[in-house]
Amino acid sequence: MNKCMNERTKPLLSKLPKLQDCQSASLLLRYCGVPKVVHLLRTVPPRLVSSMAYHHDKQIIETFENIIGHGLTARQRHQLTLPIKFGSFGISAAAETKSSAFLGAWANTLNNLPDREKTLNNILSQMTLIQRSYQLHGISKKTSRSL
Repeated sequence: MNKCMNERTKPLLSKLPKLQDCQSASLLLRYCGVPKVVHLLRTVPPRLVSSMAYHHDKQIIETFENIIGHGLTARQRHQLTLPIKFGSFGISAAAETKSSAFLGAWANTLNNLPDREKTLNNILSQMTLIQRSYQLHGISKKTSRSL
């Protein structure tokens, strides 16, 4: 999975430090580089994406360091991943959010299941009514398909 994500993110992450404007490069990193992993975090169990999430976070931080032209301390790296409302840059850490993302996706899906069940029941009821109507009128399945 690491190799697959690396192939998807490498073209973008390698070009960002070459941009002349640091602000544009860092915004592209936040809005385009970081989200590349979100779909996997939401759909794959956290234990299966742990190493990929760690690797992705490492690439994002290295790219940011290349954009600004120097390395960051551990404290600065932590501050980089804090929300914007705390005066940070707002780069979410995939390794820290993988469990929440997966759980949130499941909660969202489970929240919609009653509606889907109701819709499915309506469709099945309509199909049953159509089938009964065919039986009452003596229409065979072959004839009904050609209608």
